[in-house]
Formats: sequence, structure tokens, C-alpha cells
Amino acid sequence: AGMDLDAYHEMVIQRITTDTFLKEPTIENIDAKVVNGKNAIIASIFGKMDKEKIFYKHMTVEGESQYYQVVVWLRGEKRRNEYQETVDSVLNSFREL
Repeated sequence: AGMDLDAYHEMVIQRITTDTFLKEPTIENIDAKVVNGKNAIIASIFGKMDKEKIFYKHMTVEGESQYYQVVVWLRGEKRRNEYQETVDSVLNSFREL
């Protein structure tokens, strides 16, 4: 058997926080939820790129036969606060076709 949703999500987040350009990464929230009938895990990740703060919202979704990743990122805390509802709306719009 393959990985379950939790294991796949953990693998992806581990890669984002260790194998990318993101420096000083921290994970603030991890929430399990259902998005349009599909099980999903959403993580909020913060870090720096050069000297600028970066905010990621990463969603792993369990599809019928595969996993999906939906990632939205913004530069700076001001944008994070300003566009939080828009980011959540993008994530919640996921549909498997």
C-alpha cells in the first residue's frame, strides 16, 4: 500500500522546509478539513527569502487515485493579513475533475 494523506503531507512539508530557498521556516498551523468532499490538510508556513518574509499556505488533498498540492504564497506580513480571505477562498475552490 502507498502513503496515506498524513504521511504524504508530512513528506511534502519536510521538503518545503528543508530543501528549498526558504530560510528559517516555521510551521504555524496544520489543520485537517474537508474541501468539496475531499480530505485535505492545510499548513501555514513562514520563512524568509533573502531578507523578505514569505508566507505559504499549503494544502494537500486526497483525490480518488492521487494526491494534489495547492500552494499560495505571499511576500510580507502586510499582504498575508490583507489577502488571507482570498487565499482561503482559493484553497477552498479546489475540485477534482
